[in-house]
Amino acid sequence: MFFVPITKDLPLFGRQAARKWLWTFSLSPGFFGSGMIMGPEIVLHMLMGAIVGWGILSPYVKFKGWAPGDVSDWETGSRGWLIWISLACLMADTLVKMIWIYFKVIWEKYGHLYPWTWDDGLALFRRQRIMLPDQPHGYVPATTNPDVDGEDAAEDLADEPSYSTSLASLDGRRKSSYGGYILSAGFIASILACVLATHLVFGKKMPWYYTVVSIMLALPVAMTGIRGLAESDFNAGSGLAAQLCLAAITPRSNPNSVMINILSAAIANGGANQSGDLAFDLKIGQLVGAPPEVQTYGQIIGSVFGALVSCLTYRLFTNRFPVPGDFIQVPNSFLQVSTAKMVLNKGLPPGAGGYALGFSIFFAIATVIKMRFQGKWWQVYVPSGVSFAIGIFTTPVFTLSRTLGGLFMWACLRRVPSKRLLLIVVASGMLLGESLGSLGELLLFSVNAPHT
Repeated sequence: MFFVPITKDLPLFGRQAARKWLWTFSLSPGFFGSGMIMGPEIVLHMLMGAIVGWGILSPYVKFKGWAPGDVSDWETGSRGWLIWISLACLMADTLVKMIWIYFKVIWEKYGHLYPWTWDDGLALFRRQRIMLPDQPHGYVPATTNPDVDGEDAAEDLADEPSYSTSLASLDGRRKSSYGGYILSAGFIASILACVLATHLVFGKKMPWYYTVVSIMLALPVAMTGIRGLAESDFNAGSGLAAQLCLAAITPRSNPNSVMINILSAAIANGGANQSGDLAFDLKIGQLVGAPPEVQTYGQIIGSVFGALVSCLTYRLFTNRFPVPGDFIQVPNSFLQVSTAKMVLNKGLPPGAGGYALGFSIFFAIATVIKMRFQGKWWQVYVPSGVSFAIGIFTTPVFTLSRTLGGLFMWACLRRVPSKRLLLIVVASGMLLGESLGSLGELLLFSVNAPHT
C-alpha cells in the first residue's frame, strides 16, 4: 500500500460518494482478517451502524444545516455530530451490561436468602442456575455447530487438536499461586506509583484525591471488563461509565473539569483493559499448563519493555504524521472528549439530543433482550449497541472490508465447518503480516522513500 496509496481508499461507490461522504473501500488484509475473526454477526451489526450513520444520518444533518462543515470535520461536520449518536449507543449498552452483571453476581451469591421472591426479573437467574448443569473446570472444546451434540459432537471434535490439561494438574497449580501478602503489597505499591506519577506529570491540575477515586472506581470497572472479555471477547465502553460517575463529583466551576474527567476515566479504563488482558493471559496459561509465577515475571518484563517500545513507536508516528490527521484519526480520543463535554454540561450540537436519546433507549431495550434471551436463534438479529456504535464513529472504510471478511468466514464454515481453526490461523496471519508491514511502511516514510 506504500507504493499504491489508492488501495487504502478506493472510490468503490463513485468519486462523489468517496470525496463528499467518505464512502471508500480498502484492500487492507488486516481489516479483512479481523472481520474473519469477528464473525458475521458483529460485522453485520457494524455495517448496519455505518449505513444508518454515514448513509442516512450524515446527509440528513448536512441538509438540515445542523452540521454545515465538511463531513470529515470533527467540530462542524457531520462526523462530529454522529459521534454523539455513537456515544449514546455505547453508553446505553455499557450501563445496562454493568447493571446486569452486578445484579446477576449479587443474586447468585445472596439470592438463596430470599426463597419467597419469584417475580420475573429475579427468577430469571434462579431458573438459569437450576437448568444449567455444573460446568467442569479446565478447557472444554466447543463444537463447530451449536445444534450438534452427543456422538456427532464427538466426531466433529475428533479432527481438532487437544489443548486440555488434567484437572489434577490444574488443582496443583492453583496451590502454587502467589499468596495474599504479595498480591496486597503489589496492589498498594501500584496505587502509590499511579498517584505519584499522575501528580508529577499534571501537578495541581489533577488533585491526588481524584486519582485515588479513579483507582477505586477501576476495581468494579475491571470486573466488568474481565467478564465482558470472557463472554464476548470484546472489552469496550467501560471508561464511558466511569466518566459518568466521575462527573458527579467534579465541580462544573473548575476550569480543569474536562481534563480531570478525561484523566480519571483514562485511569479507570486503563485498569479495566489491563485486568482483562492479564486475566486472559493467565487463563491461557492455565489451559496449557504454564505456572502463574512464570507468567507474572513475563508480564512484568513485557510491561517494562512494552512501555519503552510503545513510546518509541509513538514518536516515530508523530514525527511523520499529524495526530489527529488523515492517517491517524484517533476517533476514540474524540469520543472521550465528547463524553466529558456532555457529562459536564458543555452542550450538544443542534438536533443531536433527541436522536441520541432515541438511540440510547432503543439499545438499552435491545441489550436487555439480547441478554434475557441469550441462546435463542433469533437474538443474533437484534443489533448490538457496541458493534452498531463502532460502525458509526469509524468511517465506512473500516467497516466494509471487515464485513467482507466476516461474510467470507461464514461462507467457508457453511461449506467446510471442520476448517474453522485453519481459517482463524489464516486471519491471524493477515493481521500479523499487516502489522509488520506497517512498521516497514513507517520506516520507508521516515527515510522519505519515493512512492506514488
